[in-house]
Amino acid sequence: MLLIRCINMKKIASHEDIDIWNDPLMHVEVRRPGDYLRASNNLRLTPGIRWSRLSSCRTIELECRVEEINKRYSLLRTNYDTCGDVRGFAVDGGFLDGYITQDTECGFSGIIKPQGYFHPGISILEITAGGSEVKCSGIAFCLSLNEPMIKVIPEKYGDRLLSPGDRVRIRLGV
Repeated sequence: MLLIRCINMKKIASHEDIDIWNDPLMHVEVRRPGDYLRASNNLRLTPGIRWSRLSSCRTIELECRVEEINKRYSLLRTNYDTCGDVRGFAVDGGFLDGYITQDTECGFSGIIKPQGYFHPGISILEITAGGSEVKCSGIAFCLSLNEPMIKVIPEKYGDRLLSPGDRVRIRLGV
């Protein structure tokens, strides 16, 4: 059994010119029970992924609904896949994870599979709303123990690309 202590939850930066695509972070220390002096960097947190057969399609189409917007991103909700305690968006036999830019040569995304983390590259990324292309910096996917959502990041913070309730279609290929 491990002790996990959340020490600090605060915004790390608030200046508009800083390129932060994620929300404020939380500092977490993982310790052995009874050892309150020092966190260790050799303790692993392993999520309960009970791997089951995920879609092996290399192209996915997601029909999403905009749930929330702010000056840094829009959050989209859509159907997702589940393996044990972990939820995410299945493609090529694993879960999609990371940030994908409109320039498919950039970004830092991959697919988490039972064999490890793979970087297959993105061959297609189309984001549309109301039949028109959504011009954005990119989209972010992550795994979740709750309901995973998709972030659409504007090219410039403060740009409102979408509105709550909008329907968004994402077509992505690896």
